[in-house]
Amino acid sequence: MPNKICPICHSEIPEDSKFCFVCGSNLENGAVAPNQQTQNQQQHHSAPQNVAQMPPQQQPPYMPNNLSGNNGNGKGPNKGMIALIAFAIAALVAIIILLTLLLSRGSDKAEPIAAPSADSTVTKTDTVYQTVVQQPAPEPVYRPTFQEGGTFKFSGSIPGAGGIRMTLTNSGGSVSGTYYYTKVGSPIYLSGSLSGNRLYLSSQYDSWEGTISGRRYSGTMYVYETGRTFRFNTRY
Repeated sequence: MPNKICPICHSEIPEDSKFCFVCGSNLENGAVAPNQQTQNQQQHHSAPQNVAQMPPQQQPPYMPNNLSGNNGNGKGPNKGMIALIAFAIAALVAIIILLTLLLSRGSDKAEPIAAPSADSTVTKTDTVYQTVVQQPAPEPVYRPTFQEGGTFKFSGSIPGAGGIRMTLTNSGGSVSGTYYYTKVGSPIYLSGSLSGNRLYLSSQYDSWEGTISGRRYSGTMYVYETGRTFRFNTRY
């Protein structure tokens, strides 16, 4: 089959070609005359062999619909999604306003704190303020001592004999009274004297000798019948 020359890129193509398969030119609108074909062939043979061929026309690159801004039907972004986002934002703003109003009403109803009185002080413990009212210190209760005189009740024990109770009266150094064993309960008369802090007592059955120290009376008891000595310890 005879060939012809493309008038655009001067490439040799089949005679019945409607398009140039090298440069893609449309050959139907501009048919090449025989003399022009011969001239083109001469120019083609006389032209250098390293003539650069023009590249074919390139098609625009493919772009997906989701990148071109369409949703597939050419209508743009979804209006329903935009409306849903706007509704969510409006609901959030309404909730924030409602919480602000509730907090402001709660602070308005707070009861005022009474001012402390003149005889009170305010102390801070962490974040809690406490009002402490200063109370006057109680006056000490005066208790006379046995040496000063008066009637006093002693209670204590004797090892081996059990508990004892004494009621003694000091009248200017002269002491008298009674004592009894808690197991028996029968009182026994006592008499004696106080010299400084030493107290001497005696009964028809025994004698007592001890020391008054503070509110204590302790010492030894001697039993006449058995000749035994026992230690005692009492206090009033």
